[in-house]
Amino acid sequence: MNYELRLPLNNILGFLEQSSYDNSLTQEQKDNVYYIQKNSQHLLQLLNKNFYFSKLISGKISIQRNMVILENLVNSISRQFEEEVKRKKLKLNYYIEPEISRYIKIDETKLRTILVNLLDNSIKFTDQGMITIKLFCDNQAWLSDNNTDSLDQENLWIEIEDNGSGIAPDIQDKVFEPFFRVNKKQGFGLGLSITSQLINLMGGKIYLSSQLGRGTIIQFYLPFTIPKTEEIRTNNQHQTIVSLANNEPNYRILVIDEQQENRELLVDFLKPIGFNLKEASKLQSALDVSRTWQPHLIFVDIKMLLSENNQIVNEIKNLQTLNQITIVGIASGKLEESQREQLQIWCDDCLYKPFSMDLILEKINFYLGVSYLWNNEEVEMISTRKIVKSLNYTTLKMMSSQWLKEVYSAASSGNRSLLEELIQQIPERHDSIINSMRELVNNFNCRQIREIIEPLID
Repeated sequence: MNYELRLPLNNILGFLEQSSYDNSLTQEQKDNVYYIQKNSQHLLQLLNKNFYFSKLISGKISIQRNMVILENLVNSISRQFEEEVKRKKLKLNYYIEPEISRYIKIDETKLRTILVNLLDNSIKFTDQGMITIKLFCDNQAWLSDNNTDSLDQENLWIEIEDNGSGIAPDIQDKVFEPFFRVNKKQGFGLGLSITSQLINLMGGKIYLSSQLGRGTIIQFYLPFTIPKTEEIRTNNQHQTIVSLANNEPNYRILVIDEQQENRELLVDFLKPIGFNLKEASKLQSALDVSRTWQPHLIFVDIKMLLSENNQIVNEIKNLQTLNQITIVGIASGKLEESQREQLQIWCDDCLYKPFSMDLILEKINFYLGVSYLWNNEEVEMISTRKIVKSLNYTTLKMMSSQWLKEVYSAASSGNRSLLEELIQQIPERHDSIINSMRELVNNFNCRQIREIIEPLID
């Protein structure tokens, strides 16, 4: 029966989505399509929840662990709610603790269902303000029960906080019961019950804290394992970067090599992804390009650095210091100890042939904090290490000691609004510092801000 209902409803939704892209529709017609679409999705959601609940109570659902990249999962879920969040003029932020392994093994389908149900609930009962998702690994002291997970397991803690209408104390114990509705006019009363049962099935537990008029915090933990290296390698073989992510800056990359075929290899690989490329066959021409074009990153043949005029190399290095250009050397063979020491002065990094093109993209991500689009899925790879690299003594020493102390104090107390005010005091010409600071604040990385600022305080 459930299948017979869902199949035609999915077809209706498919045609509605097509219609939403029809530019010939008037605004009134577009609004009508939107409301039909929204109500159809709501009906499908109720059918799916009813079907899922039936399977849960009959014991027909089992755990299927697979390899998950949390960044992918959380990013795709947040995009799923993008339109609704925009329509209600809310903010939806998420933060993933850097210490969490990039790859984990967990039941992705069930984790997605849990997050979608909880986010849907938060958005539904929040009319203004912010919804925040935080993911971090647990400290065993957090667990209120005597949890005896096996040694190869860790607990993933997820916290969803909103400043919505909140839940009255007398009904907080009932919200996870089947068919219980906080608001009698909304929902079917199954979303939170399914969520709670799924968390229990996966070996976790859920906690709720709420104040009327102040908002709600829901925390839960789920055990996960870290996959073996071989599993990660196999998983990576199925992923391909297709382009830069949407709204990425215009990254400029300079390739320096005497051999045309070597330059073409990098240029032909990087240009379709969306990078802006220039080439140089001599260090002097590379210096001229660097002065006028100011690349973000340079790939250079190490033989040229070691054999050509050291004065030119030093001038490029001076440009690097002034403009924060990253220089990555490319070597064809083994280097002497003295050569390696010299390259450490000139280059930020070095690649040794043969290397995979994926490594090139990893290096670009590491130093520039680039976000890529993978095949059918977007992965945001914001490099905290890259941000830390740009926020050092040299770049922050122009700020007053009072400013540094205020930033440290605001980061220690987690005062994001004050941090934003302090960031606005940075001179506009230092846009890279402003962007790096904002990146850390937006990702709730106050600990990292403290670690950067602490050595600079008198």
